[in-house]
Amino acid sequence: VDLTTFRPTEIVIGDRIIALPDDLQDFFTRHLDTTEDLPLNDLCQFIGVSLQQRMADSLDDAGGTAAKNTNATAPFNLGAKFIADPFGVRVQLILDDGDLQHVGVAANDVIIAIDGLKVGKDNLATLLAQYASGDTIEMHAFRRDELMLFHVSLTHAIADTWYLLTSDDEIYQQRRQQWLLSAQTAQVVKMHKSG
Repeated sequence: VDLTTFRPTEIVIGDRIIALPDDLQDFFTRHLDTTEDLPLNDLCQFIGVSLQQRMADSLDDAGGTAAKNTNATAPFNLGAKFIADPFGVRVQLILDDGDLQHVGVAANDVIIAIDGLKVGKDNLATLLAQYASGDTIEMHAFRRDELMLFHVSLTHAIADTWYLLTSDDEIYQQRRQQWLLSAQTAQVVKMHKSG
């Protein structure tokens, strides 16, 4: 492959340079210049990778694998990730349509109490285990220096955690290998152009 003649409208697969079809411009415009989701399942299917969705099995479950404990699930759709904080538990990020987003909890809020009981990263799951879907809890949190009170209606956990499954079929293994090789070649092209 002569990398000196490589153009942005082409891709390298193995030892070949292939021109991109004109309709890819529409694809890139639609998915890079708008908020439309990528059709990841369709794109990954060609290389034998399927996207799987499941309920989180704990408050710390970041996905990436099948559920470790199929009997355990995070009981509610809090829609947040948490980290330890000296004063309680810090909200690291808020996800769309979670229970905490609905009441106005924000990233970096520090939750200090649930129904009057002190909260920490180590006891958050235990405290929440006392409740059922449909219950409303009183949550105190600091937002910077301001003490806030939230009334959180707990809803049942949803399948919002993702992982990948790969097919062992030989044709898909070959396609994945070609795809990975083209990614390595593209990195070489990038280094070649910048060097």
